Amino acid sequence: MKDALGIIFGEGTDAGLGTLTANRSLAAVPIASRYRIIDFILSSMVNSGITNVGIITQKNYKSLMDHLGTGKEWDLNRKIGGLLLIPPFSSRDTMSNENGDLSDLAGALDFLEKSPQKYVVLSKSHLICNLNFDDAFEKHVNTNSIVTIFYQNLEPRGEISGLKNRFFLNLDEDDRVNQIKAYSSTNLSNKISLDIYIINKEFLIYLIRDGLASGEKGSLSEILSKRVDHMRMTGYIAKDFVARIDSIKTFYQANMVILNKDIRERLFFRPGRIYTKVKDEAPTKYMDSAVVKNSLIADGCVINGYVENSIIFRGVKIEKGAKIINSIIMQNSEVMEDAILEHVILDKEVIIRKDIRLTGQQSYLVLINKGAIV
Repeated sequence: MKDALGIIFGEGTDAGLGTLTANRSLAAVPIASRYRIIDFILSSMVNSGITNVGIITQKNYKSLMDHLGTGKEWDLNRKIGGLLLIPPFSSRDTMSNENGDLSDLAGALDFLEKSPQKYVVLSKSHLICNLNFDDAFEKHVNTNSIVTIFYQNLEPRGEISGLKNRFFLNLDEDDRVNQIKAYSSTNLSNKISLDIYIINKEFLIYLIRDGLASGEKGSLSEILSKRVDHMRMTGYIAKDFVARIDSIKTFYQANMVILNKDIRERLFFRPGRIYTKVKDEAPTKYMDSAVVKNSLIADGCVINGYVENSIIFRGVKIEKGAKIINSIIMQNSEVMEDAILEHVILDKEVIIRKDIRLTGQQSYLVLINKGAIV
């Protein structure tokens, strides 16, 4: 896919992650003990041969910049192409985010116009996935499509988090998109858009300029839905594991499902590896009192308590008598003696003092802010 460049939205206007995105972009939210959310879609692009990637930022992108660096871990520290962070777009006439996705994409116009590639793989950053775009790209070119939209089938079609904000596709027998509609009780389609697109670059540039000039607003799905009758748009089904993170609940569920060995191996190694920033840490120490069951634990930790069905990030200390069950403990946090955490999410650098008990439920998780002392 040397003739395609990548663009990733680093932020989501409807992220719904509360304080997890108070001081960091959605793309930089930690997940799976040592990764960030953006690692998955960025690695998918790189593994598909895309070597020119722009990351659109909005706000709170310092942690994202620190994580991505020069792009070395993704082999994107290149003289030609490579990784580019695109700052927020603003002008006297159009402020960032006023026009939805178009305002964000306006900041990428210079990047698009100067890049030699003819096609764009465009994605939001809220997906946990491991995709290869080669087959979809070939289908896009062979069908003379202007836009290809990735989707998944919902089986059975039922309630999912944030369904009212999702868009569904209606396809004909040739996978041509004939309708893009927001969720409603009367929409019978089960083909839900993943917010991943392959788009002809010249059309995307026209779409941005025309939309800004006319004051068009909304998400890219809304904007494309108005043009579906005037050009070839194709649907492409993503058959691999994909999880969307748009709330605290879905963030927690995505972490917990990674504890399943089969899903973990598919997600991190097939069809390609998922890359992340390398940190040289000492191996985790498991002390005499440590008991660990079905958990994912990063390097640099000291475990002297009980851990079950949990995700533990780098540098975490769990003291003797402490119990961590069905929880997510982020980097450099400390859980002191005899504390009990169940269905809890600790952001980075949290201290839980001795004998404290925090208990939530799957439907009502306890979230502790970064740097808090409880």
